Amino acid sequence: MLNIRQKKQLKARANTLSAKCLIGKDGLTENLFKELDLVLEKDELLKVKVQRNCPLSLNEINIEILRVLHCDLVQSIGRVLVFYRKNKEKPQIKLVK
Repeated sequence: MLNIRQKKQLKARANTLSAKCLIGKDGLTENLFKELDLVLEKDELLKVKVQRNCPLSLNEINIEILRVLHCDLVQSIGRVLVFYRKNKEKPQIKLVK
């Protein structure tokens, strides 16, 4: 669980990121989860954009990604979600305490 200072740190870092993944008309698929998992494993920080034609609500997408990928929600602005998961073997982002 992230505290406020850690979320603030990650939000600042996510500002410079572009969305690594678009969720569209197919919604959440097994291949999409594999792709998201790989990005989180490599980069620890993931920005996702949900397109308007997605059949699921933002809340449904958020809950499902958190459940399947065991990550933390950093922020949700409009149709953009940012997630964080620490890499247990080679952490790249050093969070403040």
